[in-house]
This record gives sequence, C-alpha cells and structure tokens, in this order.
Amino acid sequence: MERVKERESERLLLTDSEKKQLETIERKRTNEEFQVAFCGHFSAGKSTILNYLLGAELLPTSPIPTSANVIKIKNGPLGLTMKTVSGETKTFRGDIPWERVREWGMNGLDIESLLIEAPLPFLGEHSVLFDTPGVDSTDPTHQAITFEALLSTDFIVYVTDYNHVQSETNLHFLKRLSDEKKPIYLIINQIDKHEESELSFTTFDRSIRQTFRDWGIQLVKLRYTSMKEQSHPFNELAQFERELKAIVYQSKRLLPFAKDRLYQGFYINVARRLHEEKEAALDRIKEDVIRAGFTLAELEEWEKLRKEWDESLDKKNRFVEHLQKEVESILKDVTIFPYTTTELTRQWLESTEASFKVGFLFAKKKTEEERRRRLDRLVEDVNDKLKSQLLFHLQRLFQRQDFSRLSNRSEVETSLRQLDLVIDPEFFRQAVQHGPKSREYVYAFTKERTNAITTTLRRKAYDLIELMSKGLERYWEEERNELREKIATLQSLQAYVAQIEDVEADYARQIARANEKAASFHDARRYEEEIEKTMREDVPNFEVSLQLKRIDLPEQAVIDSEWDAEDETNRERFMEERANEWVDSLKNVLARYEDDERMYE
Repeated sequence: MERVKERESERLLLTDSEKKQLETIERKRTNEEFQVAFCGHFSAGKSTILNYLLGAELLPTSPIPTSANVIKIKNGPLGLTMKTVSGETKTFRGDIPWERVREWGMNGLDIESLLIEAPLPFLGEHSVLFDTPGVDSTDPTHQAITFEALLSTDFIVYVTDYNHVQSETNLHFLKRLSDEKKPIYLIINQIDKHEESELSFTTFDRSIRQTFRDWGIQLVKLRYTSMKEQSHPFNELAQFERELKAIVYQSKRLLPFAKDRLYQGFYINVARRLHEEKEAALDRIKEDVIRAGFTLAELEEWEKLRKEWDESLDKKNRFVEHLQKEVESILKDVTIFPYTTTELTRQWLESTEASFKVGFLFAKKKTEEERRRRLDRLVEDVNDKLKSQLLFHLQRLFQRQDFSRLSNRSEVETSLRQLDLVIDPEFFRQAVQHGPKSREYVYAFTKERTNAITTTLRRKAYDLIELMSKGLERYWEEERNELREKIATLQSLQAYVAQIEDVEADYARQIARANEKAASFHDARRYEEEIEKTMREDVPNFEVSLQLKRIDLPEQAVIDSEWDAEDETNRERFMEERANEWVDSLKNVLARYEDDERMYE
C-alpha cells in the first residue's frame, strides 16, 4: 500500500540526523535497492566471510580493527567510486588503485564512502552489500558510521566469533537491531574452537538460543561457520552461502516489505530517542530540586499528595460509581429462573387457564387446591433463589464497607437490614395476562418477573449507597484538611512538579505519535516469512569472473587473515580490554550522534 508523506497536522519533533535518515528512506523508495549489511565486532572474520561469498579478496582483513568507512559492493563492470567528506567524487574503471583502497577505508575523516563495483551476478540488479566498521571499535566515529549505515539497511548479517557470542557487546547491539525490527542472520564463526569433549554442541547451541530468547532478540537464522577448517562437522558455511545468495539474487520480491520495515524501524527509533530525552529532562529537573535543598523523597511525597488531593475532590462520585458498578455486576449475573424454576412457573401458569381441571368429583375444590399448591411451590422456590443468588451477595457487598467512618452508622445499619425482598403469591398473580400459556409466554413471563425483582432491589441498593455517601462526607472533609496541611509544608516544590508534568505531557504526545506511525507499518512478520521462503529458492551457479580472479592485490593492502598463535593472543587480549569499554561508551556515542537541536519536519 502506497505511503504518503506526513500531513502538516501529524508532524513529529525530529532531530536533524533523523530528518536526514527519513530523507534517505524516502530516496530508497524510488531506487529499488536492497541493502545487506555485514557487521560484527572486529576479528570475528566478517570481511573474510564476505570475501568468501564474493569469490575474491576484495576487502582488507586484519586481526586489528582497520576499516573506518562503510564499503559498498554491487554488481557491475569492475570499478571503484570514492566520495570525500568535502563532496568530491573520484571514479576508477578497470584499472583500480588497490594499493590505496585500504588507506581510504581507514580514513574516516576525509573519506565518506567507497563503492566497489564488480562482476557479481549473484547480487542481481537490486542488491548491495555493505561492509561496516567493527561495532566494538573504541573510536566513536567508527561506531557512529556503523549505526548510521544500519539505519537504512534492509537485512543484517551479524558475525561474531565462537568465544564472544554471548558478550554484552554482541547482546546489546543485537537487542537494538531486533527492537528496530531488523531481520538478522547471525553467523557464529570459528566453530572449530568448539571442544565436544568439554561441552556437547547440542548443549552449547541450546544455551545460545535460550540467551537470545531471554534478551528478546529475534533471528531469521543462526548458522555456525569456520573459515579455518571448512570440513569441520558443524561448519554450515555452504548453507549460509546458498541462503544468502538466494536472498540477494531474488531481493526484488522482498523490496515492498523491506521499505515498510525501514519506516517502522525509523519511528521505533524516534520513540526510543524521545523516551531517553524525556528521562534526561526529568533528571535535570530532579537535579534542580536537590540544588534547591529538597530531597527526591520529598518530591515523590509531593507528587503523591497532589494525586491524593485530586482524587479527594471526587471521592463521593468515585465511591458511588464503584458501589453502583458492583451492584450492577451482581444483578447482571443473576439467574432466578433456572430450568427447574421455569418449569414450576410453566406448571402454575398452565393451572391458571380456565380449561384446567383436576378430578371429576369435587373438581372445583380440587382444581383450586392444585392451583394454590403449584403457586406456593413456585413462590417458595423463587424466594430460595432470591436469597442465594441476590440478597446474600448484595448484603455482603455493603457489609464489607468500613462502617467506622460513617457519621450516620445507625441509620445505615437499619437501611441495610431493610435491603430485603420477600416474594408473595400476588407478585405472580398480578402479572398474569389472558391468553394461551405457550413456552414463549412462559419465557417472557419469567424475564419480566426477573426485571421486576432486580428493579426493586436496585432502587433499595442505590438508596443505601446514597445514604452511605452522606455519612462519609465528614470523613472525606477531614482527609482533605489533613492533605492541605501536608501539602502546605512542601508548597515550594509545586513549580518543579509543574515542570515535570509539562515534560511528561509533551513527550507523551510525541511518543504516542511515533508509536502510532510505527504501528501503521506493522506487517505481522510477513517480511520474515517472505525471507524464509526466498532462502529456500534455487539460485543459478555463477562462476567467478576472470576479472576478479586476476585481481592482484598488493601485500600491504591486505593483512594476512590466517590465525597464527601470536595474532590470536593479541586479538583475545584486545577483545577483553575493549569490549567492556564499548558497552560503557555506547550511550554516549548515541548522544553525540543525535543532534541536540530539535526541529519540526
């Protein structure tokens, strides 16, 4: 369904960066481009796996984080396009300066993006692959670049290594992607490190999947790979290659779902940003409260007292409405004429007809006695039902109230004893109408008599409620006087409470708008279902082109990706030191990434 731009009356308060993101998403509506981003922490093997998928060593691989830019790869004649931060564009065709590619990829200050075009027919006409900087880079610029790139991508391939799959770095990042409804294909690389003798693979796999469920992280697929031992029994590299190539080759069928999902993720992200801003604004007010010499406990007490005061002004109406609701619930659920009682009613109504006779001798007397016997049985049965189905529950409702607060307790107790009803024979006689006593008539008769009973008891109960509310007026006034005295001692906090209420109200409206926008693009996981169907489709077996095979990369452009002992030790040590630093800096990076200056779209 075609989406239209926001109407003037539906504007959201957006940051400058969010406005740019929305413009990017709008542009994607027309360029028919399906973007797949490869991301993960450094040295997980992300670029190595991507090179394997491409069939050529196009991307630098290294045991230390090197890339500072997003590198885009698409199908086409061999070429390279570099865009600088200043707006300059350089394009190379055929003869590519590969010795400069690594240098440009590391230069995040001057270079904005790199686009490599190569004969990669499995990408089809619509798919573009993105290789992003490591998500755990300690360089805030790298992190911002990765976040910005992922906001407009349609599918995420997240690569993590075997030893760190459950690290906070990975879980926090995957949680954010999942919350933004990004389809995630998770690769756990270096499965060759698994020791079956120490922990069975089944147990390890079950633990991993349970962790993701506990964190609320939804995955399209999870695969295990090894680039070091491709014959490893748990290596699913071939399955990953087939499934991802099926997705990118047939991505056109996914574009309608992907476009809507980008809008949904965008507005979810806006709602989260607004919520974080609201909390920060409230924290600033609370800091002002403390500087003014008050405590947060006193602020909470003031807010509680104000709420109690507002409620106290409407105590009577709320008391009356609550008890009336309880009474109506009792009356609504009552069944005074079940089958057996209805049958007694039918038998008695049958006896009221002129044609009804009993016996031959002394028939008139016997007939009257039978009529009276049937009516007495009906009256007795209905009174029993009335006591058990209605009177008991109504009386218990009022007995549960606190009579000690009443100024007219004696009067209320007398009225409660009068909350009673005894049915006599005349109750039924006066309601009988002339005519045949069919089953339809019996049903209508019992319904009408039930209404008569409930109407009488409703009137009595409502009168009792009104009497009790009058008896509580003195108690409620004493409550209000006590609240006035407490509020007076904290009157200086009123200005801060007003600020808090304004902040909460303003942000509540904005967050509600963002959530409404996000909900309008909800597809009940149809996108994921279509991805799963697409992954099962067959894909032609494309040969790697001679152009790619003949690429001769200089030694310094590509750092060897073999796992020797020294590299592995350095990598492990760097991971442990930097992963926790990344988690701590994540929120600060996001704050710097988002512009403090707000403007309407």
